[in-house]
Amino acid sequence: MPVPFFVIQGRDDHVASFAPAKAYLEEVRAPAKAFIPIDGGHFALFTDPDEFVGALRKCVQPLAL
Repeated sequence: MPVPFFVIQGRDDHVASFAPAKAYLEEVRAPAKAFIPIDGGHFALFTDPDEFVGALRKCVQPLAL
């Protein structure tokens, strides 16, 4: 089932490394996809929620409308 695929990645993530995460996205086939780096580490969703929500609004929300 083709679905959009997005990776929102903390630039300083030392658990899920930045380069392998970006390389993985490049291998995924999806109708829409994006690699979105934001400030923070592994828990960037919680440490920088404004930037995380901004990324969702910019990249994901347009597909829902």
